[in-house]
Amino acid sequence: MVLEDEAKKFFPSYMTNRDRALFEAGIKIGAVYHQFIGTPIPRGRKNIKLLEAAIEESMKAQPWVKNVKINIKSTSKESRYGYDDISKNNFNVSLIIKYNNVEVEAGLEYNQELQYPLFYIKKIRIC
Repeated sequence: MVLEDEAKKFFPSYMTNRDRALFEAGIKIGAVYHQFIGTPIPRGRKNIKLLEAAIEESMKAQPWVKNVKINIKSTSKESRYGYDDISKNNFNVSLIIKYNNVEVEAGLEYNQELQYPLFYIKKIRIC
């Protein structure tokens, strides 16, 4: 199914489907990162799974998102009040954006070498 892009007229006419798919992937990764960093994580893996599923479902509601997988790594650094939070070190995102005939697989994970939460493109496919 191809979703009609009513916003297309606001982008340069020379922008390709590939360009737009890459743009959408970057926007979605940046949005989820900045929206959820600092979110409290209650004790227990069950609670982490529920939080991962809630974030995934909220992202799937956005246009062009074909698939998304959130992985919040449990840490042993709970506060004295019994919870941890999502940080740049424990938040991984993998998503697939499909814009017309282009699929972009993008990710986010903390890169030890760079000591930075790296947003990156894994694959670009023409469908």
